[in-house]
Amino acid sequence: MKTLIAVLLICGGVWLFHTGWLRRDSIKGITQSALASAARRFDGETRVPEHTWYMIAGGLSVLAGIGVLYSGRKG
Repeated sequence: MKTLIAVLLICGGVWLFHTGWLRRDSIKGITQSALASAARRFDGETRVPEHTWYMIAGGLSVLAGIGVLYSGRKG
């Protein structure tokens, strides 16, 4: 069961990261990055484009899956 959960986390994380990567290169991603940069210059608040959150969530999910996969094993 633990292996199934780990594989699902890894596959889901890869899918999320890939979705964020594709969105980064799209017109929507480029526009979000430009608007976030302009808003940052205007008021100084930190803004993160949506595709960045997808990539962060995907990376963390892959790391969690690897952690679940190797947790409890004695080396």
